[in-house]
Amino acid sequence: MLITARAAAGPADDRGVIGHASSANLVDWDVGPPLSAPGSGFGHLEVPQIEIVDGRAVLVFSCLAPQMAARRRGMGGGGVWCVPAIDVRGPYSIRHAVPISDDSLYSGRLVSDRSGRWAMLAFRNVRRAATGGALFVGELSDPMSVAWNSAGTARDVMSATP
Repeated sequence: MLITARAAAGPADDRGVIGHASSANLVDWDVGPPLSAPGSGFGHLEVPQIEIVDGRAVLVFSCLAPQMAARRRGMGGGGVWCVPAIDVRGPYSIRHAVPISDDSLYSGRLVSDRSGRWAMLAFRNVRRAATGGALFVGELSDPMSVAWNSAGTARDVMSATP
């Protein structure tokens, strides 16, 4: 099980890590060491999910701008993020994470249909008001197709389209 966790030391906006626990019976759990390192620019990595998409492992998680280190905020306003992984069991190199969405979406989850096609469903987080502010939406998105946007390199990322 992947767990949203934080390192015990360091700036609050830079100590998010992916924790994990394992269980043989889903009653008794063994907590293991973090599967990522702090210092990747995230205060937390919420709703983590690891999947194999088109034969390649990808970690998906969510973090909004207020919980990100300033150097990360320049990459996007937060939302759903992804990072390729060498193995589903980690370790995960979170410093290579890139946004799949902006803050209009949160808690993105990868799902596959019966034919094996992948899509992302996400929580509609905010939309821009006419006044320039953000309004809470609170609904589930339509499925968005996901695909790797290039092949064969460690810096590959996924993209999602409605």
